[in-house]
Amino acid sequence: MLLELHVRDLGVIDEAAIELGDGLTALTGETGAGKTLLVDALEIVLGGRPRRGLVQPGHTARLEAIFLDHDGRERIIAREIPHEGRARSWIDGSLATVQVLQEQVAGFLDIHGQHEHHSLLVAGSMRTALDSFGEIDSSPVAQLRREVARIAAEHDELGGGVENIEREVALLDHQVADIDAANLVDPNELDRLLEELEMLAAVETTRAALGEGVGLLAGEEAASPQDVLARIRRSLESLTALSDLVDAIQGAESTLDELRSLLRSTLDGLESDPRRSAELDERIRLLHDLCRRYGPTLNDVLERRSSMATEADRLRATLERADTISERLDEARALLSTAEDDLKARRRSSAPRLEEALLERLRTLALARAVVEIRVEGPAGDDVELLFSANQGHAAQPVAKAASGG
Repeated sequence: MLLELHVRDLGVIDEAAIELGDGLTALTGETGAGKTLLVDALEIVLGGRPRRGLVQPGHTARLEAIFLDHDGRERIIAREIPHEGRARSWIDGSLATVQVLQEQVAGFLDIHGQHEHHSLLVAGSMRTALDSFGEIDSSPVAQLRREVARIAAEHDELGGGVENIEREVALLDHQVADIDAANLVDPNELDRLLEELEMLAAVETTRAALGEGVGLLAGEEAASPQDVLARIRRSLESLTALSDLVDAIQGAESTLDELRSLLRSTLDGLESDPRRSAELDERIRLLHDLCRRYGPTLNDVLERRSSMATEADRLRATLERADTISERLDEARALLSTAEDDLKARRRSSAPRLEEALLERLRTLALARAVVEIRVEGPAGDDVELLFSANQGHAAQPVAKAASGG
């Protein structure tokens, strides 16, 4: 409530002081007398920005207002506006920033003008008025809405949604199973199989080489090396001085016997195996395919398999967490829906009583035939709209359309 207003050096006003009492106060005067300047002064005192040219060069406007706050205490708000330079503000004699001043005086005064913004036209103001009149506490719904928003944000943090995670887990499980089906154990298996396949592919050539060696040592086409060495040994055995040479020849004969035996056994054990070759081909193709998709080496394939299995387990844990979050979100939404329905019902119950209270006040303003309607719509009755008609027989319209400048 405004008690006093003091204005100095603002526009055409050199100095003015106004004391306001209970009830309606009307200021009248000729055009240019300074009525609008007093309204400007009130807006500036409340933290508004002064229009250019309000303060004359070389002057500093001093504005001071005394209010009764919501607790019935007197509050002194003052501002100095120089023609050039920075304005200063005081609250109860202490310097304050404009932001702090605006916060402190919020709700002290409501300025209505024909072409100005009215508090009743501000979104949510009528809802606030209805809640205040009906002593309705909307904070539980606001708290539940914040809780639903928080859980929903937690759910969104899962990244891509539950369905995408499920698809990713299915893909990873398939890839791990694909590698496991190959029964990989030895990262060097591919090199070993290639060597074995190369050996099987060259088995005929190897058999021919071994057979030729056996034939040469056996002397199938000429005297064998053993026969040659035996003849030389027998011719030298009678010469005692050459006994060491004879011993060496005997050792060579023994070595040739062992070599021929080894060649024969190797040749006998070496057989072509088309079935084994086919098995090796199939296994090598499988391992090459795994290396192409997960490699490039079998060791890389095994490491990739381990990392994919770990990631799949992590995502499965995320899915379990998502199920829990989804349950919490459903529960919170159900609680919110119930609370919103209850709040909407209380607002709709209070609306007729507020309509009657407004009509009683309008009758004191010679608007006995006025029509007032309060509509409560939307979730929790958040959309509260005041409809008004000054005369019976005229459909009530939103205040922004129905209220005239007067």
